[in-house]
Amino acid sequence: LGGVAGVNRGTITGCAFQGVVRGGGAAGGIAGVNEASGQIVLCTAGGIVSGGYSTGGIAGENYGGLSQCTNRALVNTQEADASPELDGIDWGNLNSTRNFPACTDTGGIAGYSKGSIQNCVNQGRVGYPHTGYNVGGIAGRQAGYLSGCVNEELVRGRKDVGGIVGQMEPYTL
Repeated sequence: LGGVAGVNRGTITGCAFQGVVRGGGAAGGIAGVNEASGQIVLCTAGGIVSGGYSTGGIAGENYGGLSQCTNRALVNTQEADASPELDGIDWGNLNSTRNFPACTDTGGIAGYSKGSIQNCVNQGRVGYPHTGYNVGGIAGRQAGYLSGCVNEELVRGRKDVGGIVGQMEPYTL
């Protein structure tokens, strides 16, 4: 779910979104998912973005490129119920972060990124106190390339919380 596109496989440039995006997962102010062929350049998001996992001010999940974007949206700043329901658990993937609605992989620019994030700025609050795993001012969880990014706002969470990246996993496939 995204403010401009649910899934981006092309180029989004110079766009702005101001509003509310609320999704279960892969929620972003500009795009829910930015695919490997996707580029988001010089875009700005504002308002409120919230989701259970992979939630970002610009892109919920990034596999392509995010460049020179600015987030001013509040990202997962509301308290979330982190109690798992047994009938909602994917028993085949017990180690998946998607099994527990605890605001996992939350970032000012991207919630989860295996792509490239360059020269982006976060100016919106990210996370909620004592709630959420892998929470970062730029990326919640980063397994790709990150360069020249700046976080200018407060970042809060429960575990693996960072001003730039909550959890850096450079060897994730």
